[in-house]
Amino acid sequence: ENCFNVAYIQPILEKLDCCIQDATKQLLEDNTKEQDHLYYTVYEKVAISPNTILPHLWSYRPRITLDHLYQILQTEKKDFPILHELLKEEPVLRATQYLPGIVKLQHQLYELYHRKLDFPEANQMKITTFAEKLETDSKRTEFHSNLQCVKSAWELVKDKLKEYTFFVDNGTIDFFTTLINQ
Repeated sequence: ENCFNVAYIQPILEKLDCCIQDATKQLLEDNTKEQDHLYYTVYEKVAISPNTILPHLWSYRPRITLDHLYQILQTEKKDFPILHELLKEEPVLRATQYLPGIVKLQHQLYELYHRKLDFPEANQMKITTFAEKLETDSKRTEFHSNLQCVKSAWELVKDKLKEYTFFVDNGTIDFFTTLINQ
């Protein structure tokens, strides 16, 4: 590798700046009709009067974000239906990164309370009570980390849950309203 580097790569890298400067000089001295005016303007090789406005150089371009992309796709959703649906479900997809922590928390709760707790007692229990029952600091730290995963996932999906309903024998139930009322 070292021999190859010394024989082939280093000579090219040493001459690279000179090669780039020579290529730039050749481009600027090229007098063909197919000159790139933007290139000359950017490198200030063309006289520009102070009163000249170049909208293609100075126009405002908003920062591209998922929200910005979603807004653009609202008008073109028939052209990109899959991308539109993917962006619409983006918060739910982003929340999937927290699933391993949520499953670990569920496993911790299951190990500690499976068949040891009745329903009324479970409704009265607070999170701090569970954390106090953990024997070691490492388990408490893991518990709080996993609990943070639940909180983060909840923040991402709670607005989407307003849209979900499920069907029962008596009709439909709004999932979010039912969850909040409990």
